[in-house]
Amino acid sequence: MSRSLFENIVFVCVAAVIGLSEPAIRPALAEEDYHFLNFTAPIPLSRGTLDPTGEDALTLDPADACRLANAEWGWGPGECDTLARVVVGGDKDIDTLLVEKPTDVGYVDLGDWSDGDGSIERIWDSFAESIRAQSERIHKNLKPLRWYIRPTVDPDKQYLLYAVLLEWDGEPVINVKATKFDRYGYIVFSVVPKRSDISPADLKAAVERAMGSYHPKPEAAYTSYISGDKVAAVGAAGVLATLLGVKYGKAAAAGIFAVALIFLKKLGFVVLVLPVLLVKKLFRRK
Repeated sequence: MSRSLFENIVFVCVAAVIGLSEPAIRPALAEEDYHFLNFTAPIPLSRGTLDPTGEDALTLDPADACRLANAEWGWGPGECDTLARVVVGGDKDIDTLLVEKPTDVGYVDLGDWSDGDGSIERIWDSFAESIRAQSERIHKNLKPLRWYIRPTVDPDKQYLLYAVLLEWDGEPVINVKATKFDRYGYIVFSVVPKRSDISPADLKAAVERAMGSYHPKPEAAYTSYISGDKVAAVGAAGVLATLLGVKYGKAAAAGIFAVALIFLKKLGFVVLVLPVLLVKKLFRRK
């Protein structure tokens, strides 16, 4: 990784303590602090492989990714255990891709997914309630606006995708996440777009490209399910609620929502909002 390219990756930290309103910006770290690798060959993961996302893609091995999450994003002990890979660049619309380790809840039946039974609206209402409650607690003007990409399940490609549009101090922010289902559960993909004004159609296409770079092992594929396999207690709607950090069909889960990738246009950087109410750092290309 050349120094000129590394210098274009800026680490930005928004102060994490509740009640602190101004961002604290740290200088970029030295190149040797982390071993960025050219992502030119498929990477083996626990239940499949991840193909290169483009010619200029870079990645970190799991140990370095965990070290970065602890040191640069402020994740606590054990929190990076869910992180499988961090990929930077490689796609015209994606700045950073986070791939999590598989969630072993069992085979998720996608047949019960419905967009007309009111479940998506109920999940949104619970999510919006949790955001408003959190906003009051941390004294931030954070407002849930609407689905930027309405939750979508593709039974042929076996994925769930959604994006939400929020407002932070009058500026739009986007949270986008997707899951790839397999025989044993699902894998979460968190995508940070390069632009906050990306269209829903372009964003969806970018997320599909990211998920398309992952290939499950034949025995772990969603279509390899056989009678007798463990079946998840919830369907796709329950997974959606889990990703948003709310109880499906019930009140918001104590104001805590799942890891959300937020592009903060006003300050021009990307941050991670964690359940511990800390605002984390992520990459941005100049």
